[in-house]
Amino acid sequence: MLCLSLYGAASAAPWTVGGSDQPVQPLPVRRAARQLPASVQEYLANAPYAGEYALGDLVQSDVRAGRLSVRVTLPDDLRAVVEKDFPSTHPVRIAIRGSDLAWSVKCYGEKIKEKTVALACYDTEALAPFQCLALHVGPETVKVFAASFERPGTQPKLDLTQDAKGITYDWLLPGGTIGQRGRVTTLAELRSTHRAAMQTYLASAMRRIGLRGFVLRHPAAEIYAAFPALTPDPAVARRLAGLLPRLGSPRVAERDAASAELAGLGRPGVLAVLRLDRRPLSAEQNLRIDLFLHGSGEELPRPAVEHDIDFYIDCLDDEDLQVRKVARDALETRLGRPIDFDPALDADPRSAAVDRIYEQIGRDAPGAGTTRPSR
Repeated sequence: MLCLSLYGAASAAPWTVGGSDQPVQPLPVRRAARQLPASVQEYLANAPYAGEYALGDLVQSDVRAGRLSVRVTLPDDLRAVVEKDFPSTHPVRIAIRGSDLAWSVKCYGEKIKEKTVALACYDTEALAPFQCLALHVGPETVKVFAASFERPGTQPKLDLTQDAKGITYDWLLPGGTIGQRGRVTTLAELRSTHRAAMQTYLASAMRRIGLRGFVLRHPAAEIYAAFPALTPDPAVARRLAGLLPRLGSPRVAERDAASAELAGLGRPGVLAVLRLDRRPLSAEQNLRIDLFLHGSGEELPRPAVEHDIDFYIDCLDDEDLQVRKVARDALETRLGRPIDFDPALDADPRSAAVDRIYEQIGRDAPGAGTTRPSR
């Protein structure tokens, strides 16, 4: 599948739905888009726009026996446009509720009853290191595909395909010069052999397109904001308090030295910062604290949101013991029943335990689901 962006694409002439007189609405005006290559714009220049949908209504997924179980459901109005010229297929532009990404859907195959549906999202920067993520679901296969097209240097790619024989992976990720490929039986086996790749790239890619499958590492700022009862280590809080005057010092060298010490506080420092009343601080102090959060690989604090079941399961595998404890309590509250999980487990047995919980607690749980879109 050619994965190209629909940002900046020219509006197409209206299409009719299923031969009726009802036209498909043109793509609504979106806020200013990033500049994309001409080939990207050409790919969907004449694609019709078929409306806005909730990602959770299109994609339903779970994990069964260590494998992905995925279904893509197209509403009647969308299916009529997508299947209009089958088996000759064309991408159809859609919007996903709550997402700023560009999205498309198409179907392909030899027979309409055995078609594969491809759902994809695109962006120049927001999907970095990729520019496209695509989910292909057919009668016998599930494929997750990610690629970049015109970034400097080697173009990263990721391909995970599940069929009756197993789960095949083939990727070239940032920092690597040689691609990796192989086959495993279950998702747990893939994570145990390629933990870093799973946490950094595949888990986030799957969540963006509405799939469950891997525990996701969330930014510390998001986790600590979700559990306001968590308190920073007193020693770390005292060190932070001692740094604050120096962060606002009139001497540049002293401010820089304080920033370096703040960076040394690491993740415990993130919690201390998030529990800090920053209103009395100067603009310089607040700027350096924001730079610390960015430099720690964390997002700046955002308004609190209600998290889904999978977020709490993800937090069961957090590196912070107190996070694991409150996540277990929160999950039990959401489920209305206790779960069999020891937060004090070491990393490997803990990951295995979380995998089992992840598979056992499906989307039938109260409030379960991971199909809220990203950006």
